[in-house]
Amino acid sequence: MQTRERNVAIDVFKGLLVIGMVLSHVLSFYGDGKSVFEGKIMLFINNITFSGFVFCYGYACWLSYFSKNMKEVYKRMLISGLKTLIAYYLSGIYISTITNQLHFTFPDILSVIIFQKLPIFSEFLIAFTLFIIIGLLLFHIFAIIAENKIIFWIIYTFFLSTSIFLYNGTKNTILSLFIGANGFYSFPVIQYMPFFLLGIYFARHKVKFNLFIFIGAFIGSAYTLFEFFTKNGFVPQRNPPALTWLSGSMFFLYLYYLASNFIASIKINTEIVQMPGRNVLFYLLVSNCIIVAFRKRVNNLFTCFIIAVVILSIIHFLILLTRRSGKALKPALNQNDLPD
Repeated sequence: MQTRERNVAIDVFKGLLVIGMVLSHVLSFYGDGKSVFEGKIMLFINNITFSGFVFCYGYACWLSYFSKNMKEVYKRMLISGLKTLIAYYLSGIYISTITNQLHFTFPDILSVIIFQKLPIFSEFLIAFTLFIIIGLLLFHIFAIIAENKIIFWIIYTFFLSTSIFLYNGTKNTILSLFIGANGFYSFPVIQYMPFFLLGIYFARHKVKFNLFIFIGAFIGSAYTLFEFFTKNGFVPQRNPPALTWLSGSMFFLYLYYLASNFIASIKINTEIVQMPGRNVLFYLLVSNCIIVAFRKRVNNLFTCFIIAVVILSIIHFLILLTRRSGKALKPALNQNDLPD
């Protein structure tokens, strides 16, 4: 069976996001938590990472699913959703247990399984399962939206505006997966749907540099940056995501996207960045296991950078161990999996 050639630019894009994600998690567990500069680094990474992954997921869903006949791909969509769900359970139960948020008992494990509790550094994974379920239920609608640019931008604007009306969130953990949480972290699919739609749109219309999108993304991020620099201590509301939180990432993500396409076009060796981009779930699960197991405050930003590099290098080496005679085995994630 023929396999479609991987999209190197998206692999590079995802690789950059993974590297940032690992660094942010290291800073959360190993940093001193008081450094202003450290806080700004984490704020930037946190602002772009999930939105970027959702964009990449939408991009891959068009290439792998929505551009094809539903009968040909629905099984693969279900498998993809199941993988992220299992990853959520494994990561969530492990982190909750090792950090003493939960005891390794049936009631506590059940609370994670039925989403009564959403463990840190794992809660975002369940969003990708929901995106794929929504994609299955609205398969043909997504295809129609992607084809008609006017309809697309109307739907896109509607979902972006939900961050204004759903500003308070909810304390119900299951409902928070859709509209955002109040008092704990969740990654609501409704407010983040614009990034999923943008990924679909970019893939369908093969968007590279587009002046309209460039200006729109710049305006969105410029407004957030203006608020950040003119209002002392201003931080966009992340939970549930405010409009300033969502729009703040758009210009930087577009720059990431353009840079990734440029890097892919000049044919340089980007394996060190592509590897995490091709194996996102594996990097997430293993890095979380290492970070949480050996957590200790080092109170030094440079040391945190070194720790992140070491963790990434360990995971890279583990993947290289799966190679036989110079030929890689099937990657931990293929072009149809999260969040490719």
